[in-house]
Amino acid sequence: MSMFAGGQYRPLTQDAIEAIHNGSMHIFEKVGVEVHSQRALEIFKAKGARVDFEDKRVYLGTGGTALNVRAHRFFCAPGVSP
Repeated sequence: MSMFAGGQYRPLTQDAIEAIHNGSMHIFEKVGVEVHSQRALEIFKAKGARVDFEDKRVYLGTGGTALNVRAHRFFCAPGVSP
């Protein structure tokens, strides 16, 4: 028996999970994500994301473009820079 076999508690249906995923992907592609690190913006651009350097916003395509970028460190706080 696997340690992570999973239980019976399923608070969301598969349709609800897919709706959340699709909504998230819509936000990534159409609304974008605000990124204040110039280096991060350049990395996203190099990986194929649409980047607005003036507004410091990254738009990640639904085809997986730039979604495979992995950060060594992630910092998230409103109005605060690391």
